[in-house]
Amino acid sequence: MIEPNDIAALDDIAFLARSASRVRVLETLASDPHDRAELQAETGIPRATVGRIVTEFETRGWVKDDGRRYSTSPLGSFLVAEFRSLLEGVKTMQKLRGVIEWLPTREFDFSLERFADADITLPKPSNTSAPVERAAELVDEGDEVSILAFGSAPSVVEAGWRATVHGTQSFEIVFAADTLDDLVDDPDVGTWIRELAGCERGAVLRYDDVVPYNLAVIDGTANFALVDEHGAPSALIESTDQEIYSWTVSTIDDYRRESDPFDPDALTS
Repeated sequence: MIEPNDIAALDDIAFLARSASRVRVLETLASDPHDRAELQAETGIPRATVGRIVTEFETRGWVKDDGRRYSTSPLGSFLVAEFRSLLEGVKTMQKLRGVIEWLPTREFDFSLERFADADITLPKPSNTSAPVERAAELVDEGDEVSILAFGSAPSVVEAGWRATVHGTQSFEIVFAADTLDDLVDDPDVGTWIRELAGCERGAVLRYDDVVPYNLAVIDGTANFALVDEHGAPSALIESTDQEIYSWTVSTIDDYRRESDPFDPDALTS
């Protein structure tokens, strides 16, 4: 709820945010003192506009003038840091806008700002399977792969099979029981799963309850393979953020401990 004393703060935020030029000038002064000519040269903003901006900033107490150069005041330096944090948060919000409903946010023990540097692959009109293709590419190129899956695209299983059974990859996948049962009935996928389970560097596990999401850890990167309400791929998120990575590793570990190894000899080809 907006309090009466919030209005002045909102006014300062709006004043700064309404002009990219104001932001550039304030951030430039926060890095080093500049005179007006230097500000104009570094920011590319017309000199008359620079003069108006620094005068406005002086009035608000954000900038000080020592007679030769302008620099941010303690208040101005504080504002730059806080505004940059707000700006980065909004950018992260915009990045996640199209995928947030598919993320298990209620289970996260980290804030959404940790996704600031994440890479997101979305379906394209010309390629609706782009997230799956990217996931298969990452598995194919990985040295150490650990996956938790309520559903899994055959191309991802094939990539792990090829890189593990016919390569040097270490591959582990924890399947929801229903998903594993369906996959082993497929002639090709069933063969890949059995060979993965029988490979020294491979492991296939069966979890006899609900698996709510698709997660992977591939060579230090956490991956979220998101699907929409129809089960169609909606995004692949890749993050090297340490808090996201730790949560993903811990979550996969939890399901692994409650899973049983799949016996490749239990079913015939």
